[in-house]
Amino acid sequence: MKVLFIPHSPLQFEVFSLWAGTLNDLGLTSICLLMSSDLEERVLDNYHYDEVIHLEKIPINVSEDSMESQILYLSSFEKKYKAHFTTDWTIDRAFQNFNLSYKEAVSFSFQCLSRIQNLFTNNNIVMAVSEKLFLPQRIVHHILNYNGKRHLLPIGDRFFKRFYFEDGLNDWSYNKIQESYVALKSVKDPFFHQDVRDVFDKIVYRKFKKVFSDSKKEKVSQRFPCFHIFLS
Repeated sequence: MKVLFIPHSPLQFEVFSLWAGTLNDLGLTSICLLMSSDLEERVLDNYHYDEVIHLEKIPINVSEDSMESQILYLSSFEKKYKAHFTTDWTIDRAFQNFNLSYKEAVSFSFQCLSRIQNLFTNNNIVMAVSEKLFLPQRIVHHILNYNGKRHLLPIGDRFFKRFYFEDGLNDWSYNKIQESYVALKSVKDPFFHQDVRDVFDKIVYRKFKKVFSDSKKEKVSQRFPCFHIFLS
């Protein structure tokens, strides 16, 4: 059984490597997936991963030469996994300044998807750890989520001054978030920590707006409302 780490920032390369070093005691092995060749320089010389894999070097085992066949391949994945590549492209454009033409976006998505599916076919991946802002990370999330497995996003500080994990995507429906907090409102005298109560009040009573409607000048990590919260 393997845990997939997909780091991209220097801090993630350092921290994820330390976490990978603890997995052998649990009977797990680890893979570090490099989303692009320029990230190779961030891999520590004394890394603790059992294997480092370059996404660009994973073979493509499907033959889909024409754009039409690539679109059908992506469409089939969307239907099965309830994914939406247009949403992923929008996120790449908004937060990574990754502006591709439609044809380029289809080709890039096809290559990422076919390689990642090959990675899962040849490895028993039971969990992943990464952010979910890049297309390869989100494809991994769709596959794991479909199979009832976890894709954890470590968060140090968003609304709360403590460390916790999220296991959803970064594009939660604001209406569902509000409904969930309204359901909590019905609990008689909930013993919430004050920090949790402040967020609870902001969402339930002050109708905190969905993050994408707020100013785009701030960083996502400072603005995103968090749905997967440990209340205890």
